[in-house]
Amino acid sequence: MTKISFSVLLAAIFIIIAGCGKEPEAAHRFSTVDFEGYKLPGRIEQAKAMGFQSCESSYDNFKCRRAGAELLGVKALNASLLLEYKDYFLDDSSYKTALAPDQRAPEKLTYGSISFVFPETNYDARCIEKKRTASWDKPIECRKGDTGTDFLKHKLSTTGWFESNWKMHRYYFKEDQLVGIHIDRDGKTVTIKQISQKERDSEIQSIKQKNSDVQARQAAQDDVLKKLKD
Repeated sequence: MTKISFSVLLAAIFIIIAGCGKEPEAAHRFSTVDFEGYKLPGRIEQAKAMGFQSCESSYDNFKCRRAGAELLGVKALNASLLLEYKDYFLDDSSYKTALAPDQRAPEKLTYGSISFVFPETNYDARCIEKKRTASWDKPIECRKGDTGTDFLKHKLSTTGWFESNWKMHRYYFKEDQLVGIHIDRDGKTVTIKQISQKERDSEIQSIKQKNSDVQARQAAQDDVLKKLKD
């Protein structure tokens, strides 16, 4: 049996006691940010100020809509947000638990994100036939007008936003923004919400690493093909 000296044991006990006495770190809280005129996250006052006043009540939330919305200069069919008895100002990356019924009041309602519904981007069929590539995406230069989700994707990709794909969902992050953009797999619904700097930096670093790996793999394949031809 290994013997432990009294001094080592005493030091270990001191460390344990000191650790137990530490206060848990306070959870980070969001401050409302303005992104393209949309406040994230927010309360009833912000929702009303942005024109989300056509509301329907459900069991414990209120869905509010507005028409005439746009995002990054691209017109949407409509926009909506969900006011709930939850604290969306709390940045703890966990499921938000609703307040108990006896704690609910209008000033406790918050929303964490805003969703937009966009029309489809229309294309010239003959142009597509001429310029079609192996990509699933249609050539954006064949579009008819600057409308729809495809044009929004184009604007994001050409203005410094990093893109991540997962099961046909697209996520966008930008180094000078604390907002994440999600384009649903339905190709019509786009959601914006505030994210922490830590999450933004982590996502962008992951995307950069993935892109670097793809480029390295492609360069290696090109090198093999070149040697096979020589």
